[in-house]
Amino acid sequence: MKKLKWLFIPSIILIFLTGCFAIPIGDGKKVKLSKSGITFIDEDGKEASLSVDTDEGSIHFSGPDNENLSFGANVDLPDDFPDAIPLAEDAFIYTSSSKGDTVLVLYETGLSFKDILQIYEDFYKNYGFDSVDKQEATLGEGNIRLMFTGYKDGELINTVLTHVKQEKKRQVQIQISEDPFYEPSEDED
Repeated sequence: MKKLKWLFIPSIILIFLTGCFAIPIGDGKKVKLSKSGITFIDEDGKEASLSVDTDEGSIHFSGPDNENLSFGANVDLPDDFPDAIPLAEDAFIYTSSSKGDTVLVLYETGLSFKDILQIYEDFYKNYGFDSVDKQEATLGEGNIRLMFTGYKDGELINTVLTHVKQEKKRQVQIQISEDPFYEPSEDED
């Protein structure tokens, strides 16, 4: 019996050292623990995972239907973020998300509000949008929020620029989604 015990203990230690094992939690669902994070597996085998990158200081979530969310210190852009949409050269991306047809990116920049505004005014003027709305709001004490919304071929691109006077950074939020009011012309059917 003692020999069997000594064989069992190294097996348990090996499982922990390899850092990957699944724990059944009922109804066919499992939780898989590994060095790279936690994976939740439902009864149909669909997976959702949560991982932490301690080197970068970021957290990443991925879901079963191409759902991705990352936030923290300078995360990557979503894979489906369009190349045509500009970012400031010094963009510090702290939130990145994609779910279905919606993509969201939030970043900070040290560019002046005038320079970052010029980048997005040029983009909304030259991208070939069917229409563009621009709204400005003064938030008091010199703080400004400016929003561009462009519509093109059933796609809606919304960009919010925020300037907080007391801070030396500007915040930019970009959301790409389907235009809920878009109706294709007969030529597009």
